[in-house]
Amino acid sequence: MTSDESAALAEQIVDVLGRVFQINGHQIVVGASIGIAVAPRDGDSADLLLKNADMALYRVELNGRGSWQVLSRAWTSAAWHPPGEFIPIAEEMGLIVEIGRLVQRKARIECARWPNDVRVAVNLSAIQFRRDDVANTMREALQAAKLAPDRLEDRNHRSPRFLDDSEVTRLWLDQLQDLGVRISLDDFGTGYSSLSHLHSFPLNKVKIDRSFLQGLQANSRSLSLLYGVARLSAELDLAVTVEGVETREQLALIARERSITEVQGFYIGSAVPEEQIRSLLFSPLSQMDRVA
Repeated sequence: MTSDESAALAEQIVDVLGRVFQINGHQIVVGASIGIAVAPRDGDSADLLLKNADMALYRVELNGRGSWQVLSRAWTSAAWHPPGEFIPIAEEMGLIVEIGRLVQRKARIECARWPNDVRVAVNLSAIQFRRDDVANTMREALQAAKLAPDRLEDRNHRSPRFLDDSEVTRLWLDQLQDLGVRISLDDFGTGYSSLSHLHSFPLNKVKIDRSFLQGLQANSRSLSLLYGVARLSAELDLAVTVEGVETREQLALIARERSITEVQGFYIGSAVPEEQIRSLLFSPLSQMDRVA
């Protein structure tokens, strides 16, 4: 069946099921939303076709449901950037566990090629904790890549799914820490994160959200707040990273506070292919910087 034929059939189904039915004197409203993926263009296996159909269905639901949509090739080529858009979609579609396993495996294999004093950080979704044996998956991946556990950093997002159930979250993180994996809390200071999480969770690092840099200038309240959070975190023996550094002025102000150990942002560099990372890490200048 072609995409046009599938679309015509989907339109008929949506139309029929969208009518009001009278059953035993009651009005029943059913309705339908349909996502369409067509072989072989959108996949050559049932599993891939179902995933792509789910992606098309998600687009329908974003637009209010009660309709149909054929998968667009533009979505499959651009669906996984930027992360703020594709991660919620992957979680909603149930793909985040499979994606997470793939990312974890590739990150460990790549890190094993780097100098021994360089770590790799990988994001973990709360969905992965709930639907996957994360600790065992990590253990197997570390062994396969022959990578020391402390060279891996697990970055946990401060979403309500992750932070709401403190006891379960603590159990997850304890298992990872028992493996020797370093644990960081992303985007601290916004949304659902709070100072209590610095105490209740077994963390090695806190990453202060980029929003702290808004309006940042010498002697500003924003600067005092940033320094205060950084010092408190350092007193709890946590490494401190500031996210979203985009200007020389911001970096200069951040550098004044000794408790801030790392910075991240486009002023330092943007995302690059793995080959470029290796070239940078093994350059003479890079090795001198790490020794210094």
